[in-house]
Amino acid sequence: MHFEVLTTTVIYASYAGGVLLALLAFGRWSDAVGRRPMLLAGVACALASAAVIEAAPPSWRDRAPAVATVANIGGLGS
Repeated sequence: MHFEVLTTTVIYASYAGGVLLALLAFGRWSDAVGRRPMLLAGVACALASAAVIEAAPPSWRDRAPAVATVANIGGLGS
């Protein structure tokens, strides 16, 4: 994508900061809710991400990949 070195550094630093904040904020959910419900929620989000692209109406074709990505990353995160 021809990013400059500083841009790449900022992207990876934002990713690391986001992961750290997510772990601090939501890391105990599996202890509170249980591992199985969290795994099932992750699988459901991953399945929903594939279904969003297939079931999107023509007016949503440009937004469907973004919604699918958010659902997939949410599933992987949970």
